Amino acid sequence: MPQITLEHSANLQPERPWTNLLGHLHDQIAGLSGIDIDTCKSRVVTLDKYRVGDGAEDKAFAHLTIRIFAGRSPAVKTELGRAGLALLKRHLADAGDGLDIQLTVEIRDIDREAYFKERLTSTRP
Repeated sequence: MPQITLEHSANLQPERPWTNLLGHLHDQIAGLSGIDIDTCKSRVVTLDKYRVGDGAEDKAFAHLTIRIFAGRSPAVKTELGRAGLALLKRHLADAGDGLDIQLTVEIRDIDREAYFKERLTSTRP
């Protein structure tokens, strides 16, 4: 269920170990919300076409969206948001010399009635 999307400007070194950050996010989400870690799905999207503020080349951003089933308390959402922001800050502290990096996190609800899931297990010959 949790759907995690990290979008970032391309000037944040694309060779960063993004999967390390995603692993930490999965751990924190499971720990803070009681969600089964095996249901977490995440992706990183590098954006080549973007603009931050006045468009100066030293501007960068990373935006984390965490979508979870509706019904979690505001306190849980606040904890998830703060934890996500702290992880971004740690992970991107050395992301670029002289870059002005804006970090943002958004926690969004998924309507259970509008979410469909099927799990397939493939068999290999």
